[in-house]
Parts: sequence; C-alpha cells; structure tokens
Amino acid sequence: MRILIIGDIHNDLEHLGAVVFMCSNLELDLIVLTGDFADFLPHTIPQIKNSRTYRAAENIYYTQLQAIFKLLATLNVPIVYVHGNHDLRFYDEKFHKLAYNVDLLSGNEKYIHNNFLAFVGFGGSTYTPFRGPYEWKDSIHTFLEIHQKLANLKPWILISHCPPKWCQFLDVGYIQGNHLGSAQVREIIAEFSPKVVITGHIHEGSGIDLVDGALVINAGKLAGYDRVELHDSSIYKENIAQVIKWFILEFDDSFDNLNVQRHGLVFGPRPLALKANPITLKNGELVQNGDIIPVTGNVRYGLDDI
Repeated sequence: MRILIIGDIHNDLEHLGAVVFMCSNLELDLIVLTGDFADFLPHTIPQIKNSRTYRAAENIYYTQLQAIFKLLATLNVPIVYVHGNHDLRFYDEKFHKLAYNVDLLSGNEKYIHNNFLAFVGFGGSTYTPFRGPYEWKDSIHTFLEIHQKLANLKPWILISHCPPKWCQFLDVGYIQGNHLGSAQVREIIAEFSPKVVITGHIHEGSGIDLVDGALVINAGKLAGYDRVELHDSSIYKENIAQVIKWFILEFDDSFDNLNVQRHGLVFGPRPLALKANPITLKNGELVQNGDIIPVTGNVRYGLDDI
C-alpha cells in the first residue's frame, strides 16, 4: 500500500499544486491530510461567538476547502483527514456535499484495504496562543471515546493533528524549546500500539521518529523553512532552505517492513527536487541505508531530476 502524506496546508494552493504535479505519475492508494487547511482565520474563538462572525469565518473556510480538495481530486485517490486547530469543527455536513471522495476521521474509524486496516483520527490541538477555533484540554475526557474504540483494532494507524508529547523533536517548538504535543496521544500510542502515527501541527518538528514502538511521522507544514543538508551540490551553502515537503509511506499486509520517504522541492537560484533515503521500521529499529539511524530532525536529501 502506498500513501501520500501532506502536512498543514494553510491555504497554500500554489505549493499544494506543486506536490500534486510531482505525485501525478505515482500509483497511490490513499492521501492522508493532517489538518489546518485554512489560512489563519481572522476570527478566533472570542470573535466567533455571534452568528454573524461565525458565518463570515464559515464562508472563508468553505471557499478554501473547496479549492484545496478540488485540486487534490485531480489525483483521483481517496482522502482521509482530520481537522486542525485552525479549522472550523462543526462543518462536516456542508463540506461533504463537495463529494470529493473524502472522509473525515474525528474520533471514528475507517476500514480500507479490503477491510484489513483501520484508520482512526482525532483533530484539533491542545491550547495555543493563537486561540484557534478547534482547541481542547489535554485530558482523558477528551479522548475517552477514542479509548473505547481502540481495544479491538489491529492493525491500525492513528492520524492526529497534534503529535505525541515528549518526543525528541517532533513536538518541540523552536521559540522556547517546549514540548507542545499531547500527553493523551502519547498514552494512546503506549496503550493501544498503532503501527503508524501521522501528525502535523508543529511545523518546525517535521520528521520521523520511533515513539513507544510506533513509527511517527510529523508532516509539519506543507511549505516553509526547513533544515536540510544538500550533498553533491554547490548551489546552496546553508542548511536552512525553503522547502515544499511531503511523505510517501509504503507497507505490505504483513507490516514486516514499513518504509517512509521524505520528498521536497527547494526554492533557490533554481528549483531542486529532493528525496531523502527511505527509512524502514525493521525489528523495532529505524534503519536507513542498512544502518540503524540516530533520532534526529536533520534530513539528508539527495538531488533528484525534476
């Protein structure tokens, strides 16, 4: 099975179009989106309590979603997604009339791949200074419904907008260096053993990690500055570049080998298509090029022809 994973889009249609173009010749089985489709809405929680401002926010959100999913529909692949903290929570009925082969995972499961594999999703995030429309208290009560669903799910993949807490880098914000992930998401991983966890939310924490035995992919933000090391190239002298990024996850029914590859497009004197060497989860270790790799947020990219 081959899955395209795209992080927080924030209404960046131009760069999303680049990903669609780069993936147009791939045989994909599914697209997973981690939420935060909208740009920063001009309406925070205190401002959308009355019906007029809520309708204004809803119209903005609907327009942005329509454009995003119309573009992704050109890949002709089913999509599953969760809400982000910048998305409106109570919007599903109107949105799904768009009929773009899209499924919202919000505390519920979806079986795919001949009903062999379950995807479970949980949207929103813990409280942030931005006061987004979909934020919650990180408590067992928030996740109680999910806990009750997971006991009999095997194998399964968790899609959570918010990453697990206390990771080495996936949930760490650069400004203060705090762990901004969810303790409850971490508890779910430890207790119910998903094969893979797919997240977003912490833009600067984009990368791959092994957390309590699960392969965790933080897709970060679709486009933004990233730490990269470009070998065999004299074009880029610094290790900070503006990158459009996406991930490709592949596995078979046995789940003996989970492979994930990070792809990117770098802006600069000329665009470069990049791909990191695939990372495999094998016998409980992350392996790259045959070697067990240290957990790190840095990515070594190889050059690819566009």
